[in-house]
Amino acid sequence: ALRFSSELGDSEANFIMFDEFYSGDNLLALDEGQALKCLEIALENDYSKAINAMGILYFKGQFVPKDIDAAKQLFEKASSMDSMEAFYNLGRMAEIDGESQDARHYYLQGSDTNYYCALKYLSYVEKDEFFADDDLKCAREEIKNMIKRDDIFQYYYIQ
Repeated sequence: ALRFSSELGDSEANFIMFDEFYSGDNLLALDEGQALKCLEIALENDYSKAINAMGILYFKGQFVPKDIDAAKQLFEKASSMDSMEAFYNLGRMAEIDGESQDARHYYLQGSDTNYYCALKYLSYVEKDEFFADDDLKCAREEIKNMIKRDDIFQYYYIQ
């Protein structure tokens, strides 16, 4: 059924097929070319998870030449579609570049739905003197609840 949906151009099915290859599971026995073709189809349909994944590939230089600028543009596009992974990746890129205000901004934007963003944002908040201990305790509790609900794979995040 997945292959059939993929052949019909279904973005999610194509992304899942790419994900099977990229995650190392590859239960569908795809080769690199087939996997990238699946990703391209999902990209053509502006599927935000595929856009973020392509950003990761450019950031790491996997299957494509390393291109940090292209990665950032893709993360920005995916974040405009509310991709929680993309907000984290933009924050992480800003953090790597020493742009802590930008990093904090991206982490805050993604913190409502993404516990990776929430954890990073909290690390910035803890440095501020005007937040009460009760606020920080509440934030940590909410992050724990978010972690329990999360089903996102870490390999779509910049480490």
